[in-house]
Amino acid sequence: MSLNRENFLHDWIIEEIEKKFSKEYNEIKVNKLNEKNYEFKGSYPDIIFGNYGQIVMIGEVETESDINENIIEKWKNLQSLDTSCIVFVPKNKLKDARDLCWNNQLVERLKISTYSVEIPINWTYIFQFLFHLDNQPSSLSFYHFFEFLKFLNSLCHNKHT
Repeated sequence: MSLNRENFLHDWIIEEIEKKFSKEYNEIKVNKLNEKNYEFKGSYPDIIFGNYGQIVMIGEVETESDINENIIEKWKNLQSLDTSCIVFVPKNKLKDARDLCWNNQLVERLKISTYSVEIPINWTYIFQFLFHLDNQPSSLSFYHFFEFLKFLNSLCHNKHT
């Protein structure tokens, strides 16, 4: 996956986590990529979860290319902050993340959660887009449909690289 897509995905996942956990925590502070808005004990985790003025947990969002031996120091630093820490990883990288934690003695104090991005496709809308009510195909619509297929194909190829 290209760096720009991973950066976009990283920040988008942070926003989704913030929405999801806003029912459990009344104070959620986020540091998106390359932002240092909220500090916690000298670090800038992606997400800081709090309730009633007390920090309860910190979170870090990782993308596919992050899950490798290079991430261990970052995770050890987060673990050393003496608060609950959760790392969000792509669903297809869960085993790799668990193995990294196990091999580096991070299992006890680091929780791992997964995320996945799914794009639901409603083929009815696509066919309605392709064929107008008079059942005559539109050449412009075919063009857009094939561009859409190319886009889907690129997503599939990026998923496996």
